[in-house]
Formats: sequence, structure tokens, C-alpha cells
Amino acid sequence: MRRVFPYCLLSLVFSSACSTHASPLPSPLPSQVFVPLDGKKMQYAQDIKSAVQIKLHLEKEFNGKQCTVSFNISKKGATHGDFKTEGYKPLCAAAVKAIQDADIPAPPDNEIHEIFKNSVIVFKPY
Repeated sequence: MRRVFPYCLLSLVFSSACSTHASPLPSPLPSQVFVPLDGKKMQYAQDIKSAVQIKLHLEKEFNGKQCTVSFNISKKGATHGDFKTEGYKPLCAAAVKAIQDADIPAPPDNEIHEIFKNSVIVFKPY
């Protein structure tokens, strides 16, 4: 396995999840709510992206594939709830593992937590 830093788009989704196993997302994906990212929000998005990328191990076969992962972030930065995925299954498995293993920092305040508590990351290795 080699470590590759993929292009990742972090977008925000407001949805709920209840179990702790990975499951397919219903199609189409839940409605996405994009929030303009100012300084603090942009920094926290970058912190999440960096934390996940450090743990992400990708195979060469993932190049050109895509996976969307929906997950929840607690006020302490822990991921919890159901990891919902859509896309290339082996890439999705690697993405979910990276998110679960990532040391995501706690949101700096309640406003940031409200924005990021239900998040989606789109993984597109190239």
C-alpha cells in the first residue's frame, strides 16, 4: 500500500444517522447545504481534511474513482453514528477507515460544531 494525498472536497450535509456500521447512501445524496467558509470555518475544514489525509492509504487502482462519505462529528471532535457511503466500494472502505482513525480536533465553538456536525467528504484520488 502506498499513501497518496487525494483531492478531497469537504461539503456540509444536514442529515441524521443512528448506527455504527457503514451503509450505502440513498440515491441521490441528501440535500447539501453549502455554508460560506470564512477564516475560522475554513481553518476547521482544513483541519478535518488534514487529519483524514494523514490516515488515508490508497491503492493505485483508486485513481480516477470516487467515494462520498457522510459522517457525524461530536463536540469533542470524535466521529460517531453511521458512516454512509456511495461510490467505489474499496475506496469507500479506505475512506471510512481513515475518518474513523483520524484525530479530528474538537470544533473551536458551538457555531462551528453546528456547521460541521453532519459532514460529507468526497474522495477523488487522481
